[in-house]
Amino acid sequence: MEDALSMFNAFEVRTSNKVMEYDPESFSTAPGFVGASEHKLAAQVILERLPGGKNCTHHRLKPAGYETEQYKTAEPARNYPFTLDDFQKKSIECLERGENVLVCAHTSAGKTVVAEYAIAMGLRDQRRIIYTSPIKALSNQKYRNLCDEFVDVGLMTGDVTLNPEASVMVMTTEILRSMLYRGSEIVQEMKWVIFDEVHYMRDAERGVVWEETIILIPQKVHLVFLSATIPNSIEFAEWICRIKNMPCNVIATDYRPTPLQHYIYSPESKGVFLVVDDSGRFRQDAFLKAVGSMDTVEEGRRKRGRNTKDIDSVVAMCNDKQFTPVIVFAFSKAECEANATALRSLDMTDEAEKSLINEIYQNAMATLADDDRQLPQAVFMLPLLKRGIGIHHGGLLPIIKEIIEILFQEGLIKVLFSTETFSMGVNMPARCVIFTNLSKWDGQVNRLITSGEYIQMAGRAGRRGLDEHGLVIIMMERGIKPEEAKSIFLGKANRLDSSFHLGYNMLLNLIRIENTTPEFMIERSFLQFQRDANARKYQGELIRVRKEIEEKKASIRHEDLVELTQVYTLRKEIAQIKGSIGRLVSRDLRILNFLNFGRVVKLENEGVVWEWGIVFATPKVKIRRSAQDKQKFYIVDCLVLCDRDNITANKKNAPIPAKDPYNGVFVIVPFAIECVKEISQIRMQIQQDFRVNSDLCQSTMRAKYMQMLDYIKTLPSPPMLDPVEHIKIDTPEMRGLLNQITALEQQLGACKVLVSGEYEAKYASFMEYVEAQTKEREVLENIERSHQIVMKEELKHMKDVLRVLNYVDDQGIVTIKGNVACEINATDELVVAEMFLRNYFESMEPEYICAALSCLVVDERKDDKKPTDLKLAEAHNKIQEIARDIANVMVDNHLDLNVEDFVNKFKPTMMTVVLRWAKGQSFAEVMSESTLFEGSVIRCVRMDEIRAQWEALMGNFENPVDSKAGKNFQDSDVCKMYLVGVCPYELFENTKHYMGPCPKIHCDELRTEYLEERKKRYYGYEADTLRFIIPLIEDCDRRVQRGRLRAEDDVACKQTTLDEGTVEEAKRIDAEIERKMQIANELGMKGEVEESFKVLEEAELLKKNKLEMLEKAGETSYQSRIKPCDICGALLSATDTDRRLTEHYSGKIHISYQKLRDMSKLLTEYIKERTADRNLIVAEIEVSNAAQADHMETEDHQQGNIVVVQGQEAPVVAKVVVAVVVIGNHTADVAGHVTRVPGDIKSFR
Repeated sequence: MEDALSMFNAFEVRTSNKVMEYDPESFSTAPGFVGASEHKLAAQVILERLPGGKNCTHHRLKPAGYETEQYKTAEPARNYPFTLDDFQKKSIECLERGENVLVCAHTSAGKTVVAEYAIAMGLRDQRRIIYTSPIKALSNQKYRNLCDEFVDVGLMTGDVTLNPEASVMVMTTEILRSMLYRGSEIVQEMKWVIFDEVHYMRDAERGVVWEETIILIPQKVHLVFLSATIPNSIEFAEWICRIKNMPCNVIATDYRPTPLQHYIYSPESKGVFLVVDDSGRFRQDAFLKAVGSMDTVEEGRRKRGRNTKDIDSVVAMCNDKQFTPVIVFAFSKAECEANATALRSLDMTDEAEKSLINEIYQNAMATLADDDRQLPQAVFMLPLLKRGIGIHHGGLLPIIKEIIEILFQEGLIKVLFSTETFSMGVNMPARCVIFTNLSKWDGQVNRLITSGEYIQMAGRAGRRGLDEHGLVIIMMERGIKPEEAKSIFLGKANRLDSSFHLGYNMLLNLIRIENTTPEFMIERSFLQFQRDANARKYQGELIRVRKEIEEKKASIRHEDLVELTQVYTLRKEIAQIKGSIGRLVSRDLRILNFLNFGRVVKLENEGVVWEWGIVFATPKVKIRRSAQDKQKFYIVDCLVLCDRDNITANKKNAPIPAKDPYNGVFVIVPFAIECVKEISQIRMQIQQDFRVNSDLCQSTMRAKYMQMLDYIKTLPSPPMLDPVEHIKIDTPEMRGLLNQITALEQQLGACKVLVSGEYEAKYASFMEYVEAQTKEREVLENIERSHQIVMKEELKHMKDVLRVLNYVDDQGIVTIKGNVACEINATDELVVAEMFLRNYFESMEPEYICAALSCLVVDERKDDKKPTDLKLAEAHNKIQEIARDIANVMVDNHLDLNVEDFVNKFKPTMMTVVLRWAKGQSFAEVMSESTLFEGSVIRCVRMDEIRAQWEALMGNFENPVDSKAGKNFQDSDVCKMYLVGVCPYELFENTKHYMGPCPKIHCDELRTEYLEERKKRYYGYEADTLRFIIPLIEDCDRRVQRGRLRAEDDVACKQTTLDEGTVEEAKRIDAEIERKMQIANELGMKGEVEESFKVLEEAELLKKNKLEMLEKAGETSYQSRIKPCDICGALLSATDTDRRLTEHYSGKIHISYQKLRDMSKLLTEYIKERTADRNLIVAEIEVSNAAQADHMETEDHQQGNIVVVQGQEAPVVAKVVVAVVVIGNHTADVAGHVTRVPGDIKSFR
């Protein structure tokens, strides 16, 4: 039937339960966005089921009213030497129609073909393409692969930048996010963005970056999503369709080019059992045989720390049967290395392979220093590699990891021991995959892996075109139920659910950028979309529940309904009073005499009600220390029956009761004595040597427990200790409560329905009616919550934190302190900003600064002791003190945060290691006294990102006295553009056109000295400055031209009028603001930070006064069309008021471009005057307009009287005439500033 519907393009309409508010002016100047009209949300989405093809399904989600273009067969952008699969053909058709597409397929199915075709289309259309990936390793591999297929490819990962002006840029998603926030020019030039491994968006920590990036990408850009199979792919595509107001196609295939066979290894028989065949059928009989054979093995070999002979046996079997190459997945670095070293007798390479492995290894290691080549890891690895054994985990040196990846791809490594990170995207399939276990520690609890995790790792088995089947072998440490195994082996992949969360860096960036708000991001998040989708589900559930309520009510006679309601009310009151009695009992220390070993009690902890618990130890006294005094309280260990599948499933990571006693596991849990609500008269006999991890003890205890439950059922009520008669709590309050219960029980006994022969059945029906009513209330609450903006309260509290800490002012404007935090994304931005602004490093040596920074990025689980070096200990204490101050502010503003957990995440683990390294010790010397993995230490070099960001924050204020002492204006580290009168780095500071801090020194004294000296001699700095700023102006002119083209299609736009007095007063205030900013800059350079801040506050006050004045004076009228600003290229909206236009003309970006244009004219005139009677060279040069490059190299060559400059910049080319002036042997120094000079500039004679 579905196929028939697909043939007729059957569709359904999906309407949003809630239409989000949309401001037509929003984001007209937001980063990456081209215009407000391109940001409308699709309120109604149509789902079409289209013909797919063999092993392929095709769904299109499109906005209502969208006209789909017919696919026209044309000259393809790329041809392939093989026949494409149907899902690849369908995907290419969607690309050619210019529609977004999500491709869901298994590993090695051929998703890369779709990405390559999108790249070829972009190159054909002369547009830029961005290829993003979740991890740097995958970005590096994709870069290498794409370089083999295409010519113009670049790479940006944070560690490395290669060919940044390329048409095809490979980068991590974090880099693209940063570009979108900064408004990089590459955003305006890109046509396609490819998101590889998009299912990574579910990652709890970094998935939010994907959501931010997808939301910020302009709607004119086409998106390609590559993913493993995800169950809710249509839901994801509908979200994309809504926020981009463009169709999104879902092309999915469950076809696996190389089918998998799943085996369980039996250590007893040294063989394997086929439990899932290549058709996907679970063979339960084989599974039970495999588990049965494991039960005969002695218990010691199934304990944690499995016998490594098992590893040796299964790998040897794979080698003998030619199942290599093999990937062996383990869930810890230490286990990977232990398993690899266990293969002492296995040698899987011949002499030729050994020689080749040795040659590759030695050639690669030759790039290291002699000492580093003698590192234990480097020495340890080569003998293993020669035998065809490799190890791959995050603790390896990067160069060793890369060597291993190359050897594995070349087939020289036969068995690779790896952690699960190897399964993330890196294209290195094997013949066979082995799991050493099916359980893992996830940071909170030891649990079975999910079916999604299993699919991701098992998918590495089977090489397309090489293997008939992929083999998966599981080595189970403990027996698991057939249902559990079946759900892992045959279960669905994990859903793609949002992991969106708010961060302070995100909030500050969204607040700082004009016309953007955090609410904009939240409302368009996948989390909000899923919440809205749930609201629609709840509406359907509400209808069903209300129908059920009516049916339940109709099945009860009216007379019975009245009496049953009374019975229910009385019982509820009795239960509440019993709860009060329980609280009295738990506070009375006399119960300690009854809480003895084996006593059966009723427990309740934070709303979690336990059926029964068994006292396992005498209560222990604990001391609770508070700021005022010390308090004693008691803890009693109880044996409780917990849910086996997820012992700690609730938010507080506490155990949860078993729903089914037969599926429970007994666990010893400590309870506060207040949790004991009732004490029974029953004491169970428990063996003194009872062990929770013993299967025999568990089964014996379960039998006794079930026997006790059966006995209680035979009694009218459970035999409980009487608080007065047995425990002797004979107080007036207790007597009063007991009397209330007696009175209520008498009323209950008078109810006629109780003596009815059908009472039990009637009451059961009534309780179903009550439960349905309770369900109705829950559904209504869920609907109400679903209509609210997610994280509304959290957002409010986080804004309060920013306001209290002075990152934003009372008007919600980002302060200088907030701008500092905006620049930090490698670690906790608030902690770094506070360290920076509290002069944390003022008296610290550079080596200790590096060591302190390591606390901010350490991610090792090892919790080393505090360093013995007093300076390091003091530095760590200061960091924790700052963190505690921030955490306390968060808690004071009602954020759910554990202060100690927040403080303790800044660990001193790496401090001593980094200090020794920073002091110049060799890496080998550093590692000789450390137990850390070498790769973990190398990974800590992430702190260099923080150091670079810190350096960027300091900008011109960095060591103002020391850096300028004894300087001459001709020195290479002095900014020549600042001497001339304009430095674009400084000009665009705190705007979306910000180019980063100027790498050169700015000094007014040197500028004054230069202005005097240039009267005597021409230095050529003006020509160098002109060469830098002309591409900026030309780039702005192109934006103006693009804006004019867009304006031709618009029909209405604002015009404004303000009286001359108001305009003049606004100009006067702007001049005063500029003067105060200059004063603040000078004070900052002198190191007078507090005075600088005071002046900046005065400038901010002037800005507010100006806005208030313009608001009072502004009047609105309209003209027929929009137009771009001729100075800065900003689009002036049709609804701009006089006040907003005046604000725009007095804005920093507009003033900065006006200053560039004015300075260009002045410099041109000056050069003409100075070169009128000199023999100078004037050359026509092609100047590339660079995107905002972070790094470039400048090389000045003197060839006679010619300057040759080499650099790396963007592909847009503009011809300008620049005077390159060389006098005598002097060459103008422009190092660090010619970031807008072309890749190669020819020399002219």
